Amino acid sequence: MWEQKCDSTIMKLGMEHCPHEPFVFKKEIIKDGHTHLMIVLVWANDFAFAADKAIEVELDNFIGNLGKEFTITVKPCVGQFISIVFEFLDGVSSMNQNAYLDSILSEFS
Repeated sequence: MWEQKCDSTIMKLGMEHCPHEPFVFKKEIIKDGHTHLMIVLVWANDFAFAADKAIEVELDNFIGNLGKEFTITVKPCVGQFISIVFEFLDGVSSMNQNAYLDSILSEFS
């Protein structure tokens, strides 16, 4: 039931399902002649949002509208989400699940 409300609310706000990942939503926004991508990840009752600075206002508006339906606590930068660690160094973004994999492997050592 929660998932249905979540999906329908996000799609009413202009997002579309990523065809290959049911928990990923995307929206292309054209601004100043450039196409920008807004991404929303949903896992259980957690949301993660991503967009570049050029559409920061649109992302803030989206989060505000989503907050009318769900309680949302916004953190400015996510370091970890669903056991995925995000790193941002020298203009390069990366993500890994090394700590999660190490914890699983330690169960069998």
